[in-house]
Amino acid sequence: MKAIILTSEPLQAAIMERLVKSHPSLRDQDIRARSQPGVNLPGWMRGHFLRSSVPVALVASAESVHPVRVADQYELRMLYLRRHVSWGKYLVFMVPPEVESLLFLDEGVVKAVMPVPVSIEDRVRGRYEPLKVLDEIFKWDGEGTPPEVLSQRLANADLSAVWKHELLRPLESFLLEVCFGQPSSSPSAP
Repeated sequence: MKAIILTSEPLQAAIMERLVKSHPSLRDQDIRARSQPGVNLPGWMRGHFLRSSVPVALVASAESVHPVRVADQYELRMLYLRRHVSWGKYLVFMVPPEVESLLFLDEGVVKAVMPVPVSIEDRVRGRYEPLKVLDEIFKWDGEGTPPEVLSQRLANADLSAVWKHELLRPLESFLLEVCFGQPSSSPSAP
């Protein structure tokens, strides 16, 4: 295994897995996404490094779009990891406001994943409150296992267009370096 992506929710892990499988250079690499609802992600990551040396990308929802709050969330996780996991190779990757907002960054992805047409207003709202929009579309509360139709549509979706967004550069660079020993000279980089 080349790397693990840790998230807190099953839908987030499914998004990360599909994102990796949609990347031109990473799709054939052994990168696995795992989730554990309600768990302290840095603590889970520490436990991983006590048993394994496989690099980890911790992908978490920032729960805000405000730069200071996002930076605070990042620093809090990094402070813990620097203190408790100084030996591991890892990345802390915060997605503002929520990991699920990645589904709304590209119109083609929205069309591929959503079972009904999504208005422009809802696509914009999905970038800031994705769980509310997903709830309205799928009649799902955002907790636990995502609806089967969402899982099926996501499993077949091409998320490669999402990699073009600057937001994903740190994650892409980390995974390329772990898999190929090179920083991002990625086909998806502009």
